[in-house]
Amino acid sequence: MDKHLHAVNFDGMTFGMEIETNTVVYNNFKKSVKYEKCISIFGDEFECLVVPYLMLGAIMREAHWLVTERMDFNKISIDGFKNSEEIFVRYSDKPIDFRNRQAFRSEVKKNE
Repeated sequence: MDKHLHAVNFDGMTFGMEIETNTVVYNNFKKSVKYEKCISIFGDEFECLVVPYLMLGAIMREAHWLVTERMDFNKISIDGFKNSEEIFVRYSDKPIDFRNRQAFRSEVKKNE
């Protein structure tokens, strides 16, 4: 069965595609989505759903380069997965810090 992945870039643009859900790669992706400690724009800690960028790239087949090379996506949702809740993409081992999340993307763009 296929599901629809909806992604939001750091600049607000959206991206959508169908993904295959009956694969080992998708099962590994599901296992890697976890609630993790994040830091809000006010400096408070809270938990949000997070996925490592390489796991997201793996389920995107031909479009993997958008997340693995360009690091375009801020958050995603998948129809019916975790009640279609937003999942934030983690690009480093550090907790996601929303105070400098946009600065991270600007730094990646500079290096392109």
